[in-house]
Amino acid sequence: MHRPPPLLRLLPTATLLLLASDPTLAQDAEGAPVEVLEESAAASDDRAIVWSEWTPSIFAGIAISSSNTSSSVFAAYRNLDADLFALRDQREITLAGPVVPLGVELMAPSFRRLPGEPRLFLQGSYALSREQKNQLANSFFVQARSGAQPANYNAQLFGSFGPQLLGGLGGAFHFEVADYPVLFKPSLNFFAQEFTLDVVANVLPLNNVRVPRTARDMQWFYYVGPMLELGVEVGRAGPLGFQVFANTLVGFRVSDGDISLQRVFSNPAIGEPDDMFFFEYDSLVVNGGAGLRLVWYGGD
Repeated sequence: MHRPPPLLRLLPTATLLLLASDPTLAQDAEGAPVEVLEESAAASDDRAIVWSEWTPSIFAGIAISSSNTSSSVFAAYRNLDADLFALRDQREITLAGPVVPLGVELMAPSFRRLPGEPRLFLQGSYALSREQKNQLANSFFVQARSGAQPANYNAQLFGSFGPQLLGGLGGAFHFEVADYPVLFKPSLNFFAQEFTLDVVANVLPLNNVRVPRTARDMQWFYYVGPMLELGVEVGRAGPLGFQVFANTLVGFRVSDGDISLQRVFSNPAIGEPDDMFFFEYDSLVVNGGAGLRLVWYGGD
């Protein structure tokens, strides 16, 4: 039998040794390098886990809303003896109260080639507010022009927060702290605050029966401003992620900031009153809060 030369008989063995020492030379059935295929699969898994798909979430928390206000009362009543009774008061008060925001967010795929793997997001929320009334101006000052004994008149202003609406667009930057995924999220937001003003006036007419009178006005105040949020992912359960967050919003008013009520009371027994009740929100509102966010990542 004819045998091949010894050098040819050693060629298959040498080829196997060479492939074992350099895996990049190994080919699959379709001719693609095995290592390249493995890297592609790993990158695909990596995209499914690390911030690359559209990511919806819902969140809830508690926040404190705060703003400076100014309010004033002026009321003049003339009785049948032509005595003029005037009430005046003006106060500046900082109103602050808790709200409970409930919201949704949609985060876009990341720009993975940029530092921090930034992602754009849209958010919106509705905040439930407390019902408690805040006492504003409270006037018991009475003056009789003719020198008669002062009558027991008074007028009060009360204010209460209503619901809040928020919508915004921002960017999220991802980094790691002690093996925890952390998100830094600046955004620009449109913010609306409802406020209700209640007026209560007590007038003592000639028959000495106190007649309380009330009036109410409600108005929305609108703001635009930045929000900064810091979130930390604290756990995963399948496709669901759990984040805790804290944020701060600063809003600059872009609407009229006052409520004015004039000539709202009338009593024929003592003449037509000349009154004015005024409330004004500051041009700046500050919110700060914290909460929990549930994030849907999809299948890993």
